[in-house]
Amino acid sequence: MDDKADPSDGWPVLDVQQASSPALRDWYGKLFIYLYGVFQRFLERLKTIRICFDLYHVDVNELPQHLEFDKYSRIEV
Repeated sequence: MDDKADPSDGWPVLDVQQASSPALRDWYGKLFIYLYGVFQRFLERLKTIRICFDLYHVDVNELPQHLEFDKYSRIEV
């Protein structure tokens, strides 16, 4: 991780700002509350759906050859 990395990078600023917090200007406190809710909803959703993880250790250019069309909802590289 880069020394200049910010934990709030990549999260929706407006959603984080709207998080309810006793300290109205505590950005990282609001980020914690927002992320807590995101992870809590994700864990609750995992209880109700069938999920399967397929892990591939290949070059990203070769990845389409290993995947079924229109099967995956998200791919992180």
